[in-house]
Amino acid sequence: MAWDDKLSKPVTLGAGRQLTTLREAADYLRTHFATASRNALLDAAREDLMQAASTGNSADVKAATDQVRSLLAAEHHLDEMAGR
Repeated sequence: MAWDDKLSKPVTLGAGRQLTTLREAADYLRTHFATASRNALLDAAREDLMQAASTGNSADVKAATDQVRSLLAAEHHLDEMAGR
């Protein structure tokens, strides 16, 4: 599994914290959404991260990055002032 692969673009959270690898993104979801109700965006982000870690394929990594970004934007976890 390629959990240490870089996301296609860093994801900037509040206070300037950045997620830069598949592992960091997966850990963030696990920590911050552990008790969250299941929803389509969360499920898709988890599935896409697993796919990207399994294949290491750049298209899969981009899809995972985009899905994580969509989830975190919808849940107001992104730094709105950071470039996207």
